[in-house]
Amino acid sequence: GSSEFQALQPWCLVVRRAACKYFRCSSSVMGNLLRKQVKDQGKKAREPEETMLRNSPPYPLVRELVSVSYLPVQSLEPGKWWVHSIHEDNALTTGLRRLDKNWDGRDLHIIRNAKVSRKALFQDLISGNKHLNDFRSRDISAAQGDLEHLTLMQILRIRVLNLGSVLLGKGPSKLQQFMQALDRLLLQTIGWAVSASTFGPLNEDAQDRLGRDVAIVSAAAATLQEPRWWVCFAAHHRIWFDPTSFKVSPIFPGGMGVLEIEDHSKVDPHSVGQRCLLDWKVCLVASEHEVSLERLCTDNPRVPSLERVCKDEGKKAREPEEIMVSDSPPLVFEVEPKWNDRLPVKPLEPGKWWIRCFHDHA
Repeated sequence: GSSEFQALQPWCLVVRRAACKYFRCSSSVMGNLLRKQVKDQGKKAREPEETMLRNSPPYPLVRELVSVSYLPVQSLEPGKWWVHSIHEDNALTTGLRRLDKNWDGRDLHIIRNAKVSRKALFQDLISGNKHLNDFRSRDISAAQGDLEHLTLMQILRIRVLNLGSVLLGKGPSKLQQFMQALDRLLLQTIGWAVSASTFGPLNEDAQDRLGRDVAIVSAAAATLQEPRWWVCFAAHHRIWFDPTSFKVSPIFPGGMGVLEIEDHSKVDPHSVGQRCLLDWKVCLVASEHEVSLERLCTDNPRVPSLERVCKDEGKKAREPEEIMVSDSPPLVFEVEPKWNDRLPVKPLEPGKWWIRCFHDHA
């Protein structure tokens, strides 16, 4: 009995192992069947949603590259183009790189008597020997006050060489503060360089917006090369800008006309950090009177009648007021007026003013 059982014991173990192996295989097969069944049920549940997505209009193409060489430009019809499918910050960095390339590294050396306390740090940044991520946060924070003593070319070169230092709010807070101050100063300085010789200094917000427009226009000009002139706005002033030579003219350039921007840019709901998606319609304008006055009306709140002038084409809007003034009785002062050397001048539209409410002897 027992000896026979001991003799059969190895065979029992073999049978048990085979049974266990078979049982495990059965469990694996059942598991695969269950997983396949769950997958099929999920696929059926997603079919209506996938059908709806296939039939819906596609989302605009958004390139997540930090820097590109050219902006995507689509030709709509002769004299009309569409600049789109790129985030505004990417277009801005492309324009800054183009400006840096066109200026060819002039005025980059920090002079000996410059009011810069961290000359070695900035010289390393300008030359590209080191990047902002190579420095300690406290050194970056201490150098932030020196930014206002740098030239436009130096600030631009630092920014171009450190495009990826801070992306979508990532990175140490000290580095974020430094880059925000650098970007703000860079755009304001570009805006000042364009407007100072023609209109004098503007407020910081107007300079920032003008600098941003100039940089993106410079990027778009790499594709839209003719005509060379674009219409830009500096607060309530209108200027004509040539991004190729970085020239500004207060007079409408003759020849092939200018390019005018109709801006429909908006926040991209599919982006992280509320990034703005560039959407420009660019039109060729042959004469000055064809350029829209909408931006001038928006940017000039100090002239209350300018919106009416723009809407009703200027002269027609002023006719009732001029008739009322001409038919009204002569102006009578209760007290003898004290005249000075300034006449009351009311601006009507760019290049036109109204001097009124004075007797001839004034």
